[in-house]
Amino acid sequence: MNDASLNLIADKVYSGQRLSEADALTLFETPDLLSVGKLADYANRRLNGDRVFYNINRHINPTNICAMSCKFCAFSRKPGEEGAYAFDLEQILQRAGEAVAQGATEIHMVGGLHPRWPFKTYLQKIAAIHAAHPDVHIKAFTVVELDWIARRERRPIDEILRDLRDAGLGSLPGGGAEIFHPEIREKICDTKVTGDQWIATHRLAHNSGMRSNCTMLYGHVESFFHRVDHMRRLRELQDETRGFNVFIPLAFQPFENEMGVHRYTFGFDDLKTLAVARLYLDNFQNIKAYWIMLGQDIAQLGLNFGANDFDGTVTEENISRMAGGRSGMSMSRSDLETMIRRCGRTPIERDTLYRPIVRGQTDASTPEQGAQGALPVKVTAVGSGDFYSDGSAPEKLVEAAMNAPIFELGELAAAKKSLCDEPQSRCSPAFILKLAALKNPADHSFNLTGAFVAHEVNTDIGPATVVLDCDGLDELDGECEHIDTVAAIYEAIKTCVRKFPDATLVLAGFRSIWSLARKANLTLPEMATNLRNAGISRVESSPGERETDLTEAEMTRLHESFHAADLKTSGKVEIVASLFNNLTPNWEAFVRRLLTLRQLSAKTRGLHSVQITTQAATSTMSTVSNKITPAEYLRGVALARLVMAEDCIVSTPLLTIPTHNGGQSAGIDGTQHPAEKTATVALSFGSADLGYIPLHQISYLRILEDIAATGGDRKPQEPAFERSAIPAHLLSHISQLRHRPTMPARAN
Repeated sequence: MNDASLNLIADKVYSGQRLSEADALTLFETPDLLSVGKLADYANRRLNGDRVFYNINRHINPTNICAMSCKFCAFSRKPGEEGAYAFDLEQILQRAGEAVAQGATEIHMVGGLHPRWPFKTYLQKIAAIHAAHPDVHIKAFTVVELDWIARRERRPIDEILRDLRDAGLGSLPGGGAEIFHPEIREKICDTKVTGDQWIATHRLAHNSGMRSNCTMLYGHVESFFHRVDHMRRLRELQDETRGFNVFIPLAFQPFENEMGVHRYTFGFDDLKTLAVARLYLDNFQNIKAYWIMLGQDIAQLGLNFGANDFDGTVTEENISRMAGGRSGMSMSRSDLETMIRRCGRTPIERDTLYRPIVRGQTDASTPEQGAQGALPVKVTAVGSGDFYSDGSAPEKLVEAAMNAPIFELGELAAAKKSLCDEPQSRCSPAFILKLAALKNPADHSFNLTGAFVAHEVNTDIGPATVVLDCDGLDELDGECEHIDTVAAIYEAIKTCVRKFPDATLVLAGFRSIWSLARKANLTLPEMATNLRNAGISRVESSPGERETDLTEAEMTRLHESFHAADLKTSGKVEIVASLFNNLTPNWEAFVRRLLTLRQLSAKTRGLHSVQITTQAATSTMSTVSNKITPAEYLRGVALARLVMAEDCIVSTPLLTIPTHNGGQSAGIDGTQHPAEKTATVALSFGSADLGYIPLHQISYLRILEDIAATGGDRKPQEPAFERSAIPAHLLSHISQLRHRPTMPARAN
């Protein structure tokens, strides 16, 4: 991949020329996520301005009893199997009524192929919903369901469609498309309709005056070629009929599949797929970032990568949830609008056919369709690699954080990162030990070092870093009369040196260390010297500490004391949601802390890295509005890379990356943290370090795979320790990652 290829594609995009299949493959293959995203954002703004659609809808999955057994499906059950269900008409009407009461304009209904439901059962459901709620659009039944009905009734599908439409069916969803290429379809759903049948059925619907959606299930066993081939066929049908409302890439959910796929898609690939779809499917007005499968985090970022639809409230969706979906089953109108606005877009409620819905007063600021979004701030080029080295006022940095186009910030940060001493992306397999006093029942004494002896790492990868977290130990003295806390910390360090001789030892807990030094009548430099002599290599804040609680002078004094003892430190800069500015980031405080650390680094050269973390506005609230969004977080990451000197690493610790998703993976292996989705994207915005990867909690090998799969020169770098190495047999398959493009012959 080279810049010339991307430049030729960019010329086509800017001049309005259609991209070829080869162009789409080039876009998938390039490691330059930001350039592809920038092109997709341009193409999207040209069509839709800053508008982002959402709708108030309700998913109803009437049954999970299914006569088919697709290898990727975790939703279906056989009759009598545990968990099998089938809603009767009353239950479906109840759900539809609840949706209408909540303002829904759409009922989305798909389910399994119930072996005992005749066609009249489907007709009754549609007719009953339509009779009870005639103003609600009913979008129902995939091609797979329609084919099942037609074969059981021994009638052609066009007659089935006519009868359903007469009963009240408004449009078709896009499910069942999966991947059209027979090579892949045979592997994942060989008993389903073929790709040709799916296309033919939607052609029938379009020709009858009924519109439909279309989808692509990606992230399993297909290659980039298969994705492009799939989109080509959709583009050709759209040229012919203009009957598709929207294209929806569906990220594979890996729970209980029979294909041997045990991981979620990663954010870098999700965003690339959205962007390529926007650029290649030039005859589609709408590209959806489906938050149910992407997760809210990547879906929101997708609005900068070509998507203009965020889907809707959903309320109840069981198919992806039972396949391991982590995003929950509903979002409120308020949350949807907040996430759209917080990435600089204008939320527009729509109906199923993408007609804007006006409730109450019309927002006079809503741009017309096709209006170019404003790009108010032009960021100064990097030049020598030092950003604002002329001492420009902090308010310019604040303005850049708030208003500069995110791709300009990202591209400049990536350019600055390439000039840094350690430009590669890395993470550190870690053993994180929370030091705590364990009480001995025999004599009521306390043993600090015993807190981690019982921990075992069940892996072939030894810890490159051992983090001893002493946060809160300064509060034990009154409770633990028989323990010398400082001496116990030294003993814990020595034990770690013996147990993990090849690892870098990090002590976390700035404030506790400071407090313990005072109680032990030690100056900070004396405490720092003792820690260095004991074996500590670096000191930093505990994950639970808030450095924003420290004044600028206190923070500077802490770091300088350790630097004077020849100990490296890691600073923490928190993006905090402001209670006084609609819960948006307090960029003024963020910039002020960055500049303080920059000055400190220039003075002592002891700052190893700067960690970018976030804080909610209050500890008692936990809403979308209260949280820093991933789009805002990436702005902070890029700004940090631009501000900090080249010898200071910008770190985005995986466990602190903000996420709105539900939690760890469901039913796989408990090792996939939802922030992994955003982690690889942060590497494109200037981060060079994903922090500590707890070996007992997250698969280090999987993180390395994600880093390697971003391509280019962004290869996983082993952490800075000499004697320990990752066993070769664990890394042997990384050179043969999933989705390496292949070129099978196109199916006739």
